[in-house]
Amino acid sequence: MKLQAFLISGLASLAVLAPRAGLGARSGSYSENLGVIGNAGQLAVESFHLSQTPDFSLLQEISVVLVKVGSIERALEVAHSITDETPKTSAFKSIVIALVEAGEVDIALTIAQTSTDEGLQSTTSSAIVVALADAGEIDRALEIADTITDEWNKGFALKEIVVALADAGEIDRALEMTQAIADSLSKTFALRAIAINLAQAGQVERAIELAQTIPLESFQSATSIAIAADLAKTGDIDRALDLAQTITIDWGEAPASLSIALAVAEAGEIDRALEIARTIPEGWQALALSGIAHWSAHAGDIDRALEIAGTIPDEWSKGLALDGIAVAIAEAGEIDRSVRLAQTITEDARQAFVLHKIAAALAVAGNVDRALEIARTIADILAENGQTEKAAEILEGAIALIGL
Repeated sequence: MKLQAFLISGLASLAVLAPRAGLGARSGSYSENLGVIGNAGQLAVESFHLSQTPDFSLLQEISVVLVKVGSIERALEVAHSITDETPKTSAFKSIVIALVEAGEVDIALTIAQTSTDEGLQSTTSSAIVVALADAGEIDRALEIADTITDEWNKGFALKEIVVALADAGEIDRALEMTQAIADSLSKTFALRAIAINLAQAGQVERAIELAQTIPLESFQSATSIAIAADLAKTGDIDRALDLAQTITIDWGEAPASLSIALAVAEAGEIDRALEIARTIPEGWQALALSGIAHWSAHAGDIDRALEIAGTIPDEWSKGLALDGIAVAIAEAGEIDRSVRLAQTITEDARQAFVLHKIAAALAVAGNVDRALEIARTIADILAENGQTEKAAEILEGAIALIGL
């Protein structure tokens, strides 16, 4: 069954990508779309017939594939067959989003608005609004948002419209829209998105002022931290540090300085990032050093990254640093060195995770035999720790990948 789930997931991806790649029309009859996508859609349908299963995540994947090949009624049957409410709602959301992406907004709306379950109706309508907002169809999204009766779902939908407007640079319209959001949490996230967009557009003072209007102090601080990090990324490090010092909430200044240090490291200024890290309290400092080591490794300075990792006293943070360094070494083509470094990680679960990322990098590069060899190593580690089912799943996935 795990192998079948792996196949269905792949088929879902192919069903999504085929129309976008210009392999055929986005809409059409069931048989026409099967022809467009080739055997993928047919295999998905056949897999459903072979797998009358209570695996709800698999059923959700199948419903999406069925929509993509034009078999909407069958997709709805599959979604209705899910008895657990949470995955059932997710399946219907996936169906309406897939329809909106295919340009079938009216069909998506009919499915949402004819539901006898008010909660499901609000959730699916909200999903349609989000998909439309992401596509830039703001007026249509607003029209549908106005029909949502549930306050939380309406607030979420309006928040996503605000974010889309802010991303498009329509700040004044986005701010005006926040007045219509009754749900306080959605309003908070909407204001945060606008403030961050203002900062990224260079309107820092206005962004800081807006952040201070956010109702919850913790979200004010989180927004100020994000603004400070953006300032650091653009090279205005001193101003970023000044902003960090204005954060009054107890936990606020340390994570702000952490974010700034990481942004500076990402920009390649490792020495300045280390200077900032030394001003951060010990617990946060270990995380900062871990992140700086990561960015140093990805900039190609592996020896410096290992040197920084060696200064981290906290084993958990040191392991996190070694994760990133090992993957960076693998991506640079030094596979043996990356595997040796991964094997120095003392925590088995983390070591397996890093080896998995190295194996994935090898598979993408076409070195499938070595990827399978490392997958076997991961499986051995997990099996030795009693995680035999997880070990078998990793091997199944690796073998399936090679078969494909």
